[in-house]
Amino acid sequence: MQLVEDDRISLNLPISTYLDSLPDTWRNITIRQLASHISGIPNIMDGDANLISENAEASWQKVQALPNEFKAGEQFSYNQTNYLLLGKVIEKVSSVPFEDFIVEFQFKAANMENTMNVGLGDYYDVINHSARGYNYSRNGIISNINPEVFPKFLRTAAGMQSTATELANWIIALQSLTLVKKKETLVELWTPSILNNGKTQGFSDMLNGYAIGWFAVTRPDHPAVASVGGGRSAIFIYPKENVSVIVLTNVQGISPENFIDQIAEYYFEHD
Repeated sequence: MQLVEDDRISLNLPISTYLDSLPDTWRNITIRQLASHISGIPNIMDGDANLISENAEASWQKVQALPNEFKAGEQFSYNQTNYLLLGKVIEKVSSVPFEDFIVEFQFKAANMENTMNVGLGDYYDVINHSARGYNYSRNGIISNINPEVFPKFLRTAAGMQSTATELANWIIALQSLTLVKKKETLVELWTPSILNNGKTQGFSDMLNGYAIGWFAVTRPDHPAVASVGGGRSAIFIYPKENVSVIVLTNVQGISPENFIDQIAEYYFEHD
């Protein structure tokens, strides 16, 4: 959205405006459709969060040969290829590697010193004085959940090590128009994309839409936007109440988004 404000990216233009040598079935997919996961482009990772081939280059070649999963705009389907392509677009128009762009224009701008020093990473990175992710054990049985591991070329999709305080700094910088310039940009960022049938769709009844990289929690009371995932984390921003809640854990397979509303409730003003 910073690049959108600078008129270097348009959400409604096809990705072929920015990238060459794409499959014909991808060329007319828009930036907005990539960012809201309604593109229909095939996924470079399988259902077990593994690459679809033996390495990054082979997986990239294979995914380009696969048919699209559905017509763009027909449904929501979270997909790592979408973010991979967005990363390529960011690098093309900025002439800066994606990680360097994020460090310079996000981490530095939001005073995220620890995050900046650690950088982008995943489960196998060793960070001093920090616990890595683990699986939940019940009666001595470890749940069969794969650790969150993302190759470097997929860091546009995941792989940031941070703290609740520094993520709070980032949210404050975003909402105070330090990271973006206009309130209209925030509205655009958080407005869920509409499917061809006129509806929105997300992961669940609660996470019922997807905007530009954010889940939308559309409901009459306390609407929110959310970022959910990792190993495991959840951020909910309640724009009407000017409240945000961040829950970070190291436990694979749990869902803090299921109880984050209860935390936020303590900070809402009540009549």
